[in-house]
Amino acid sequence: MNNVKEYCWLISQQPGKKRLQTLIGPALRLTEEGRWETSIHLLDDFDWHIYRSGQSLIHSVADDAPDQGRCVLIKSDKPVCEQDNLSIQPVFWHDVPSGKLQQSLKKLLGYSGLIRVLQIDEQRTVLACRDEEQKILLRLEVIKQTVSSHLGTDTTPYDRVLLRILPLRGYHKEATQVAESLRRLRHKEAESLNTGELLALCKIDPEAELLPNPLPLDPQEHTESALRAATRLLLKQARRYEAGIIADTDTEYLHQYRVNVRRARSLLSLLKQALPDQEGRELRQRLANMVRPTNALRDMDVFLLQRSFYGGLLPQPFQSGLEMLFRETEQQRQQVQQELAVYLVSEDYQHDCLWLDAQLKKPADFAAPLAPVPLHQVASSKIFKTYKRICKLGSAITETTPDEQVHDLRLDCKKLRYLLDFFAALYPQEQISRHTKALKVLQTILGDFNDYAVQQESLLGQVTAQTPPDQAAAIHGLVALLYQKQLVARSQVMQALETFASDALRADFKAAYSPRKDRK
Repeated sequence: MNNVKEYCWLISQQPGKKRLQTLIGPALRLTEEGRWETSIHLLDDFDWHIYRSGQSLIHSVADDAPDQGRCVLIKSDKPVCEQDNLSIQPVFWHDVPSGKLQQSLKKLLGYSGLIRVLQIDEQRTVLACRDEEQKILLRLEVIKQTVSSHLGTDTTPYDRVLLRILPLRGYHKEATQVAESLRRLRHKEAESLNTGELLALCKIDPEAELLPNPLPLDPQEHTESALRAATRLLLKQARRYEAGIIADTDTEYLHQYRVNVRRARSLLSLLKQALPDQEGRELRQRLANMVRPTNALRDMDVFLLQRSFYGGLLPQPFQSGLEMLFRETEQQRQQVQQELAVYLVSEDYQHDCLWLDAQLKKPADFAAPLAPVPLHQVASSKIFKTYKRICKLGSAITETTPDEQVHDLRLDCKKLRYLLDFFAALYPQEQISRHTKALKVLQTILGDFNDYAVQQESLLGQVTAQTPPDQAAAIHGLVALLYQKQLVARSQVMQALETFASDALRADFKAAYSPRKDRK
């Protein structure tokens, strides 16, 4: 393994071979080994999951081989995994052939699609440094980059030049001497594809686009002021996804839009005593009005995303009927998506958004009971009360409990999750992570149970007297199989509830959130 140190610097201007030879001196002779041009794109999803993981995804195409693209996942300027011979730039993780890169992207992206963030057009010149015996001791690489953004309206190109020294094994001393002789060219150390540097060059700040995690809260802040500010942040985050929903870029735009609006509405409900009654009701109603037109499209997206899962459940004789159902849903989805796109640019929708923003920007008047109470006094009480409610409701769940009751329990778990997320900044990170992890196990199982029930109801709702026999048979077959999965999930719900209400976890929540008088 070659562990010799490489050097890379930003330099002020592109030097020619003659200039470099003069600086290095006559002891070594430069010979050009080659030059080539490459078009590179920095890829990520809209929520910067790859960037937030500390990695970069690069798709490059050499000018002389446009149909042989290459994708590389990079960390600290070193490749983690890569895939060659890609005829097109991937959009989803499954566009990459099976292998380490596909698995890495699946974990990072989920259902999100990749978009182009930056374009880097490179011109590289490689020069060999030879001694008097014509032996190559090291190589120099001069890289001219033109960097431009694919985001927003500012696509101004920025130029920069880098110089790399690539030593060969056994010649580190010579490389150090060459590095010193080129000192006057050097501006600062750099990496050729450092995501942070390239984004900063194009004035792109991912952190400024994303919702702060955790939300910035002051324990002494009044609850009403914090609630107004946090709800406004959540709505601003939700509206980031509107353009992607309208363009139908991928299903995650709608999903994340709904998540943020629901979080905002849930917080207003959980902390409703921090706002005047009439104002709180109006805010919650407007938020409900925002998300209601998205329900049909999201239901269709969830169904279509389960295509492989459903296909694997049914035997071959039912596959043609299932495909008919998927094709019909896809056609319906096009119409529903277009209707939602029209709604999102409508005057009514824009008016509601402006009203919400103006209302939430109003200064607190502290007219409601919880409004003037410091945030830290409200947080623990709400979290512990919700946890105890989950334990109480969970103890009543049996094999014969109606689905609606299990659904209500799932909603209470969501409320606890929203509270833990909202108040996270007020508590030790390890504590919040521990309790969130325990809750997520229960939420996942409850979510599966609810999904199986909802999917059965939705599928049966599509059967009419006009439904083709093959399609009806496929639907009824799916419903039967989903019912069996729901029964299995119910037993898992009961086991998960027992764990979530265990003596150890009860004591942990009590020590962390209950009033001091209750901790004895």
